[in-house]
Amino acid sequence: MPLPDFGKSWRRLGRTIAKHENVLLAILAVIILTSGGFWYRQFSQKDVSQPTVGGTYVEGIVFDSDKKELNQIIMRLTKTGLLGFSVDGNLESVLTEKWSVNDDKTEYRLTLIEGIARDEIINVLEQRTDLLGDAAISADLERDVVIRLVASDPSLPLLLTRPMFDYGPYKLGKANDQTTVFSRNTRKGAVAAYINKIIVHTYPSVADLKSALIQNRIDGAALPTEENIKKYQRYQIDQSKYYAVLFNTNKTPFRDTLLRQALTNGTAPSSQPFILTASDQDPHKTLAQDLVTKWQSAGAEVGLDLRPLDEVTSTIGPARNFQALLIGVDYGSELDPYYIWDSSQVRATGNNVTGVKDPDVDLLISQVRSTLDVKSRQATIVKLHQTLVTKGVAMFLTAESVQYYQSAKIHFVAPTLPKSSADRFLAAAKWSVK
Repeated sequence: MPLPDFGKSWRRLGRTIAKHENVLLAILAVIILTSGGFWYRQFSQKDVSQPTVGGTYVEGIVFDSDKKELNQIIMRLTKTGLLGFSVDGNLESVLTEKWSVNDDKTEYRLTLIEGIARDEIINVLEQRTDLLGDAAISADLERDVVIRLVASDPSLPLLLTRPMFDYGPYKLGKANDQTTVFSRNTRKGAVAAYINKIIVHTYPSVADLKSALIQNRIDGAALPTEENIKKYQRYQIDQSKYYAVLFNTNKTPFRDTLLRQALTNGTAPSSQPFILTASDQDPHKTLAQDLVTKWQSAGAEVGLDLRPLDEVTSTIGPARNFQALLIGVDYGSELDPYYIWDSSQVRATGNNVTGVKDPDVDLLISQVRSTLDVKSRQATIVKLHQTLVTKGVAMFLTAESVQYYQSAKIHFVAPTLPKSSADRFLAAAKWSVK
């Protein structure tokens, strides 16, 4: 049987292609354009807002001899809470599958996710008397942790978002005086992170840190002032810490409601001399001096008594040994004003140093504590402050905040309930490179 002549076949195919070359090229062009359009649509329809995995982030901080900020950053990156916050600021589980509380808000039961070392969790909780007081911590069932409080605390779940446990998104790697390196934590149950590596560089001064930002040598840094730096986004991170003047409503002359209200609305009378007590450290000192000047211009007979900060917070305030007191008001990680303003805290061991007993104030505080929604709490606290000012109990001068600069190439997620500058890293696991 003769073999087929492939040569003749290829020659006939060549003549056919040559004869219909223009038609074939036109068909090929249509195919290319069609498929190109398909892939372009596929690419253009991709959601570029979704976080991507990978990359390195470089942060700059200013050197301090005790490494306070660096140690706080290490804590935020390497540890996590039993609970946490979503991108939208809603409370969510982190190391737990579920949690519940009894009606009295005195017993919390948390079921850990599989693989979390329960004994380790309990050991840490038992050491955190600063958060839990004399609470009894115990294990129950296969994976439950039970927290029994001495007194009712509806805000405890917010406290449990603080970074305490070694399941944070990163682990500490190489470190020296200038550079600290963090890589992803591969421990089972650890918080997942998008960015592979975070590097923290230490600079000798704020000027050097700012220069590093301007030269685009770092991806982010906190500065004490508002700046306009190209290729960076500025984020103001507000904290639940306020500088306020508190009036002692149980001491002359501030038993007089009209006098207090005159001072809070800026129409201070010329009679009734009094003393404003404040710390001799800034920003307390400068705020007090400016306020005294303002009141004196309005006709008030006011003097200024500057004392060491420790004396103000440990002795003068708790002993109610003041007429008007400029001090920091901190609602803590749980954003709870109960311990400072509620009528039940007027007693000698309480922190309501103004002596205010007011049903309107107490009602607003109960509304704050009735929800774990942070935005709702913040909105009600604004109303609470307005009420305290209207009733002449306090004047709120300013709130602490951090000016944070981050490269526009980074998808930033703001922290929920930040207490310090280092808390900008509370949501670092959710950051990603665009």
